[in-house]
Amino acid sequence: MTSTGFKELPQKLNLGCGRRRIADALNVDINRDVEPDLECDLDRLPWPLPAGHFTEVFAYDVIEHCVNVLAVMEEIHRVTREGAVVRITVPHFSCANAFTDPTHRHFFGISSFNYVTGYDNFALYTKGRF
Repeated sequence: MTSTGFKELPQKLNLGCGRRRIADALNVDINRDVEPDLECDLDRLPWPLPAGHFTEVFAYDVIEHCVNVLAVMEEIHRVTREGAVVRITVPHFSCANAFTDPTHRHFFGISSFNYVTGYDNFALYTKGRF
């Protein structure tokens, strides 16, 4: 049994799960009240997860809460296998909710993630590529 309660670490990773748990994933959150499989502050790097393990990562409405978006993206890159699928949603800066939630630290436009995909030569600040 791992420290997360799983006999074997799942291949899917659900970051900032909140109340949206995914049954066959390792559900990670900083808030112990949502009873995550792993209580973890995503801003404390490196995460207590193995490199190159996960085949799918979900980060729904969590990246905007992190202190250093690029460092978190690099950490996601570290824990995923080659060819992994990474699904991220963030509120667009034009959405009222982007500014309504006082815990949002960052705001995103349509090209924000180009900095980690290498699209159009934007990848200047990080080595992690998706």
